[in-house]
Amino acid sequence: MLQTFTINGRHLQVTTGQGQSSTILLLSSPTPEEIAELCTQFNLDPTIFDRCNSAEEVSRFQLLESKQLTNPHLLVVFDFNFGYQHIEEQLTPAILIFDQDHLIICTQNSAVSFEELQQAVAEHDPVHQLVFHLVDAWQQQLNAALQNFEDEIDRLDQASRDTTIKNTELRALTELMRQLVYFEHTVNDQTTTLKALVDSPMARNISDSLKLKIETSQRRLSKAIHIYRDAVESLSSLYTAMMDNHLNHLMKFLDSTGLVIGIAALLSGLMGMNVGGMPWESSKYGFWIIIGLAGLLSLIASLYLHRRSYND
Repeated sequence: MLQTFTINGRHLQVTTGQGQSSTILLLSSPTPEEIAELCTQFNLDPTIFDRCNSAEEVSRFQLLESKQLTNPHLLVVFDFNFGYQHIEEQLTPAILIFDQDHLIICTQNSAVSFEELQQAVAEHDPVHQLVFHLVDAWQQQLNAALQNFEDEIDRLDQASRDTTIKNTELRALTELMRQLVYFEHTVNDQTTTLKALVDSPMARNISDSLKLKIETSQRRLSKAIHIYRDAVESLSSLYTAMMDNHLNHLMKFLDSTGLVIGIAALLSGLMGMNVGGMPWESSKYGFWIIIGLAGLLSLIASLYLHRRSYND
């Protein structure tokens, strides 16, 4: 049986699962008015949804107080929305409030559809099984996002083998580091939450394979994000060292060039003094003799510096 009711003009749907009546409410990108109506109808604390749109939301699993629900639990985990560009929008908190007969899902990820939930309800009855199914699906999204990070790290690593580092690579490296910082804190924060969920009494009726899959997936996420973070920090150090090395070579070249030019300038300065007794003062070849001597001394200095690798 499928019913509908309205919160502030927006239709949310109620479905009946197999074997028992289960109410499922999906709020995708809810407005403040819809959240207020939801809290009023189910006697919920409005502060639960204070950070429902923010990647800085805290992952947690705890009991709630509600006169409309029976021993409800609050679960906050994270999904990854590939439809956005910035990591603050891509890391989407998913707020689940549930008991044996109700499941309320609040998420900014518009990709979550009620049709998918209907299919999941048919396969995962009762509500607690559906919760674990959703957590597993969202973890797969996070794993897919990590694969994109790995591809970007490989690209930047290949770019580091070039002799010149472009500003585009430096900006990409900075952006990747920022994304990994958000991702690392999110994964670390979620680890404790999922551990509490898997060890909770409601998990007794969940298959061991599903619980093991969630735990293993979370451990893989945690390990991968730390590996990628270390890899990016190594790349950042490499980029800095390469830029310093290029700058050192440039300064050596400029110093060597200045020394070679300085020898010719010193000679021409000495020969240009307005005093008597200067060599070749009365010779019509004096200018060319001085030019030739300055060039010869500069050439000798250049060969010497080149042999000593001062101008590489």
